[in-house]
Amino acid sequence: MLEQAASGPDAQMLARDTLTPSDSQATREWLAQTPANTLTLRWPQPQAYIAACLMTATPIEQALARWQSMANQALWLFRQHRRQVALEGIVISEAAAQAASLYRLAAAHLVDHDASLQEALSYLVASSQRQAASESAEDTARHALDDVHQHEQTIRKQIVQEKQLAKQEYDRLTHQLSDTLEENKRQLHQLRTVQEALKTSEQQRDAQEKTLTQEKNHHQAAVKARETSEQKLKDAMQHHDDLQKENELLVAQLHKVQETLEGAAKRHKKDAEALKTSEQQRDAQETTLTQEKNQHQAVAKARETAEQKLKDAMQHYDDLQKENELLVAQLHKVQETLEGAVQRHKKDAEARKASEQRSAALEKTLTQEKKHHQAAAKARETAAQKIKDTMQHHHDLEEENALLVEQLHSVQEALEEAYLKQTSKEASLTKQLEDSQAHQQTVHRLQSLITWLRAHAYRHAVAAYRHSRAYKKSLPKLVDLLDKSDFFDAVWYREQYDDVATSNINPAEHFIKFGALEGRNPSPLFDTESYLVSHPDVAMSGQHPLLHYIRDGITEHRTTKQEVAQ
Repeated sequence: MLEQAASGPDAQMLARDTLTPSDSQATREWLAQTPANTLTLRWPQPQAYIAACLMTATPIEQALARWQSMANQALWLFRQHRRQVALEGIVISEAAAQAASLYRLAAAHLVDHDASLQEALSYLVASSQRQAASESAEDTARHALDDVHQHEQTIRKQIVQEKQLAKQEYDRLTHQLSDTLEENKRQLHQLRTVQEALKTSEQQRDAQEKTLTQEKNHHQAAVKARETSEQKLKDAMQHHDDLQKENELLVAQLHKVQETLEGAAKRHKKDAEALKTSEQQRDAQETTLTQEKNQHQAVAKARETAEQKLKDAMQHYDDLQKENELLVAQLHKVQETLEGAVQRHKKDAEARKASEQRSAALEKTLTQEKKHHQAAAKARETAAQKIKDTMQHHHDLEEENALLVEQLHSVQEALEEAYLKQTSKEASLTKQLEDSQAHQQTVHRLQSLITWLRAHAYRHAVAAYRHSRAYKKSLPKLVDLLDKSDFFDAVWYREQYDDVATSNINPAEHFIKFGALEGRNPSPLFDTESYLVSHPDVAMSGQHPLLHYIRDGITEHRTTKQEVAQ
């Protein structure tokens, strides 16, 4: 602050923050009007003034220019009215007390390295009266040294704290790395378990295939037996025809014999009785043949009925076997997906509990370290008091200024290093936050998919086991609905998935039965997982994603991957 003290017949006291050219011109006119008026200009010391400006966040160039302007205006008034104007240098003790030692050191450094400011200061000192300092130079130097040592201790404390924080961060990252390695080991173990389960399922499938092969062999044997029985039946029919022909021949012969016997009845009574006996035998043979014919007809009808029932049973068996294989494969996949999701959820919960325990332990450790730091601070204050007593005899200001400049440089380097560490920590925390958000999104996506898989598995099992005929009747309609839709591309589907291209199944039928459960996309225009995650009500209902979108989603303006991208 620049003070102007006017004395004369009407003594006045003026205080100004600065002395502008207009103020200087007004003061010059006032002095020229009355030669008896006198004026004392009290200018502030540059170190204290610039330190006070820096403490109020004033730019360095502006603070230097402001003091330079005040000094030039004061010298200009003094040179114009040497007999009326007196200069007096002052020390702003209040501003110097409020300003931190770092600001005072910076101000002293700036003043020492500004040649124009040094020149103006030398003119003011040469033209001023003796400085009425609020405290002696020795006290000022001692206080400056005390502030430097206190600041040095503060910097050391900060460095120790930064080292401790860095150590804690290193320990945390090491522990996190170990957790990640353990997680990888667990996942590897799970993969091995899944591989073993797959081997077991393959062995079971081989056993089922062997069983089916044996049943097929039995079926072939039954077919051969049926063919044999048919051949025997044909032979029996042929034998029956032969017997019938023989019977007809016998009847003709018997008629001839009867005519011969009738012609000689009287002469051959014994032959007549024999003829009657042969006729009775013939009637018995005809009755027997008629019964055998009826039995053969009943056997033929029973054989036809048995063949029809056998065909129906074989067809029903083949259908049930195919449905059973498909459902078993789907249920295995759903079970594996659910088990993996449940295990990951349990691991996440355990990780959260462990992190909470580590946080509580770290808080306890930090509390103990704060107590140790307080005790160390008291010990350092006691040592600092002893250092103050021993440093009172150092009066060489040039050496002290050089030491202060070196300390200022070291402090600046330490601050820059701390700033770089803080910046790296902030970047690490930002990355961890982004990883946490991505993990939450993944958990949300998996929860939606698990919900849909559970509901869809239940719906599919009900359709397969309770309404298999209705399901078979509706399947061609669903396949035709997908083939007519722009959101299903059969050519693209075959090109994307080689197993579909090599199989003989219809691509639309494959996507309805298996593709959605396996997370496959029907075309570039529709994303199965994105549709289920974006619409939780569809996942809860268990409906087929693409069929729901074609039936209801289009009219409800629901989003797909292609629409979101637009």
